[in-house]
Amino acid sequence: MHGMCMTVHDPSTSFRSACLYFPINTHHDFTRQRPPARNHTPTTMGVEVPEIGTKDLDWRPIRDRDELHRLRDRVGQILGIPEDRGRRQRFPGAQPVSFSKHHLDELKHEDYYVCEKSDGLRLLMYITQERGGEVVYMIDRKNEYYQLPPSMHVPCAGDRTLEQAVHRDTLLDGEVVYDFEKRVGADGVETKVKRLNYLVFDCMVMDGKRLVERTYDKRLAYFRENIGVPYEQYRVKMRTEKRRPPPLFIKEKGFEFAYGMVHMFRNVLPNLTHGNDGLIFTNRIAPYEFGTSDKILKWKPAHENTIDFRLDIEPAKTPDGHEDFDLIPSLHLYQWEGGPSYTYFAPLHVDTSDWDRMMRERGDNPMPGLIVECRLDKGGRWRFNRFRPDKEDGNHKSVVEKVLRSIEDGVTERELQSHDWEIKKAWKERNAGGNRGERTANYDRAASIVSGSGSEVRDVESRKRRHSAEEEEEGVVKVARTGSAQPKEVQHETTE
Repeated sequence: MHGMCMTVHDPSTSFRSACLYFPINTHHDFTRQRPPARNHTPTTMGVEVPEIGTKDLDWRPIRDRDELHRLRDRVGQILGIPEDRGRRQRFPGAQPVSFSKHHLDELKHEDYYVCEKSDGLRLLMYITQERGGEVVYMIDRKNEYYQLPPSMHVPCAGDRTLEQAVHRDTLLDGEVVYDFEKRVGADGVETKVKRLNYLVFDCMVMDGKRLVERTYDKRLAYFRENIGVPYEQYRVKMRTEKRRPPPLFIKEKGFEFAYGMVHMFRNVLPNLTHGNDGLIFTNRIAPYEFGTSDKILKWKPAHENTIDFRLDIEPAKTPDGHEDFDLIPSLHLYQWEGGPSYTYFAPLHVDTSDWDRMMRERGDNPMPGLIVECRLDKGGRWRFNRFRPDKEDGNHKSVVEKVLRSIEDGVTERELQSHDWEIKKAWKERNAGGNRGERTANYDRAASIVSGSGSEVRDVESRKRRHSAEEEEEGVVKVARTGSAQPKEVQHETTE
């Protein structure tokens, strides 16, 4: 056996109970198992919040295979994904790479935005029209579709009623989180309200217009103008008319320039109302990439760097060679090689408390074959973090290698912050060339994305005032910067 056995004090947490009569597959030919509901409450850099699973939400899963195939094919079509080899049937969302030391130089050589990495449920939102009505679908990492209740409405720009016009073939990328928002009642008592929010961090298609080839700042400008602004107005209308809240609220993620890391650590992360496990850096001018993108960088503190594996269980044995169901079994982690293939990676170290938690969180699901998120402890042992019900497979071996390099070559929070001045200096120098009108327009478009706080905003506003007259003379149309609290009308240099 690859691991060690420990005594279990509660018979209900035995190996037999864990397997639920699931046959142990000694050849590791894993079958896909339905994952457990996510009910673990993680400790994060934001607040402690319950995890979210699609089973917890009042959304209708699309179970009809023909309907599901049609939806996947339509989304693949509007994204320009070829039909060959079933590519349209795969999840098209971009995936980040782990942050390593060499990425510090990349932040100095190229323009990047930074936002907090929410600890939520990654989903695409597909908004369209069917049979003359508005329909909103959420798409998870397994490329499964869920239809939101009819009360979910996404207003359009230019519709004064905010309710008559509807979007067609619009695809957003984001994450669903539980936010605990403060509310003061008529009696002056402050309470916390749990609210389901969809935090948008990219826009792939807007009303049939494919945006994946556009730069990141233009994609975000499209979202803000066509959905972000009218949705905020719609929220005000719902609140004023005291309507019942929608199934979830849409919000734009808050962004800063890459050199706003100090502000993120000092002011943003401590005040989040949802869970957080790091930062995301996204290249300002990169197109949207399906699958892994080396222009999206995922930074996590050392204790948050994790890898997803497939789990297998080997029963403990008595001295005479019989299976002992009263002992914690040996747990083994398997690395995904692609397709149906997995190879042994390492043992999973568990103590009694780990095992008890795993038994609670697995629900009614057999444990062998589930995907588990694991971290490396200071002793070099892999430990259980949580189950991953949103994932069909563990991390591919190429991702595992990158995460291991990131752990070995990790960048600490202090080290990251120590480079902010050099990153800012390089950004300013890089954007100092060209004629003044072009330079200012590019700068303002980049600045329009930042969330609107800190000294950088004062710098942006000062620069705008200084060059406004010259911009008008040169015919440059700027992107109006939008504050995070009350978005205003947005114009951008070009939408073609």
